[in-house]
Amino acid sequence: MLAQTLCSPAGATRALARSSRPAHSRGGTITASRARHEPPTAPGVQRAPAAAVAAARPRRELHRRRVPTAAGGQGGSLDEDEARERRFVRALLLAYFASQNRSLFAAKCMAEVVIQMYREGVTVDDVKVALSLAGLQHGGQLLSPVDEDVLVSWVAVIMMALQMVGVPLLPQGEERRQRREADGGGAEDTSGMGMGLQGLVRISVDKFLAGTDLFRLQLQQSMAGQMEGDPEAAGESPAVRVLQQNTRLVILTLEVVRDMGLPTVVPLNQPPAPMEPEEEGAEEGAAAAAAAQEQQQQQQQQQQLGGQRPPVGLAPGFMLACDPDLLGALGSADEPQRAAAVRLLISFMGAALGWQYSAWDFVDAACECYRKGWTADDVFGRLQDEEFAQSGGVGQLKVARLPGTSSVTAALLTRWLSLVYMTLAQLRVAFPGASQQDGWAWVSGSAERHGEGESTTLEAYGLADFVLHTIRNAEAREQEERGTAAGGPGGDVSSSGGSGGSGAGSEEEGERPLLVEGLLLRNTGAWVQRPQEGFVRLEDPSLMATSPTTLVMSQQISLVQMTRQLVVQERARAALLPSTP
Repeated sequence: MLAQTLCSPAGATRALARSSRPAHSRGGTITASRARHEPPTAPGVQRAPAAAVAAARPRRELHRRRVPTAAGGQGGSLDEDEARERRFVRALLLAYFASQNRSLFAAKCMAEVVIQMYREGVTVDDVKVALSLAGLQHGGQLLSPVDEDVLVSWVAVIMMALQMVGVPLLPQGEERRQRREADGGGAEDTSGMGMGLQGLVRISVDKFLAGTDLFRLQLQQSMAGQMEGDPEAAGESPAVRVLQQNTRLVILTLEVVRDMGLPTVVPLNQPPAPMEPEEEGAEEGAAAAAAAQEQQQQQQQQQQLGGQRPPVGLAPGFMLACDPDLLGALGSADEPQRAAAVRLLISFMGAALGWQYSAWDFVDAACECYRKGWTADDVFGRLQDEEFAQSGGVGQLKVARLPGTSSVTAALLTRWLSLVYMTLAQLRVAFPGASQQDGWAWVSGSAERHGEGESTTLEAYGLADFVLHTIRNAEAREQEERGTAAGGPGGDVSSSGGSGGSGAGSEEEGERPLLVEGLLLRNTGAWVQRPQEGFVRLEDPSLMATSPTTLVMSQQISLVQMTRQLVVQERARAALLPSTP
């Protein structure tokens, strides 16, 4: 595989252990042509095996900290190191899944996660082992070998860039590195692959220090194909794709480090380099002009602030949302809501692309917001319009977002969040403070922001009816299945738990994995065939791939089913606990 050829994870780890000098010299420039990069293909998730669907759910065990061993000392430290690695797995996976659709915000979230991992002493080998263990816990359907190689390669590139500019480690990271060196780890890598990757990263760091930012780099890469007469000319070369991705990763990471205000050995506050004549000609396009205007507005805002960049202007809150310890230490209510909103957005992006791991995390995060008494409108209001843009990231090259794309994505997110809230309300899950406020399950801010406030009332009622009928259909199907298992249609099916799933059979219902229909667009040909009297079934294998309406309806049905399954499982577990007198 090309990504594995360019970056050996083991070799990259040894290369990171070397004492790299700060990148002061200019290592040269990178000439690349524009590439049309499609996100790496993920493995198809088959619907048929129930255990496979259950395995796609994120495991909370990844966040639990292990208790130090009785021997104490180094054994306890090793357990803490493993707990830190598990804590980063969910954040890294969610950000990687969301970044597959060119989202710049998701790519910065991923860089933020890797930066925190690097500062705590986590190496590339640690990441590879943690991803392998997470894949085993999820039935081997979490990442394909290609996705795992790509993700490990991206982590290696980011960590090399951090070391070259001298990002300091945290005290626990220093302690971990010292233990690794004492055990004989961190040997110097002299292989061609490790040295070649280091050379590429050093050249990219030099370009950033010379004044090349992410916007200017995208202009340079997009111009190469146009100069050849074919905008997609670079798409024929996988090597060019990987080269451009790694270069953008380095530039993006250094911008994140600078905007986070982290101390570095090499100063990162470099003045922008003058634009070359070829780059000025590239700005004639409509998309490039829109991006240039947006960058000019950001520069004017920066000058008004006295030349200081805001310390939390990138992806604040994502690591907080994925770390319960950090989130619990916050005192104000605004920061936890912002963290929850960012996690919802990142999970939503991945779920919309077909990653079932992200879909389960979205439902789980929305349920947490519901139980905390945060209205759907308040949570959505913590997000900014530019964070919905699906452009400028690490995926396919696209200089500027098209007008209206952020509104479409925001509208879809509001529908998903309202679906989960309304499902919980229909299942009679208590919402704190429901009697003191109206409309807490409906996101109206997006519609009012885009001039659609008149239709929100009818749409909310229609969505509530949709949720109610979906729950009733699910209950009827389960009653039919239990009746068939009891000996035919005449069996006793009156023991259904109702909307809440309580009553006889709830324990079995809570333990059975949910068969989610059509949430993913990958290999969605395995539909459940339910014979119905008086109907003629005409199969259309391409319906899910060609009909947006069918896909949207299937996604909404799946979200309601997944939310109901979580509630049923929690009530089944609560019923098994001993009752208090």
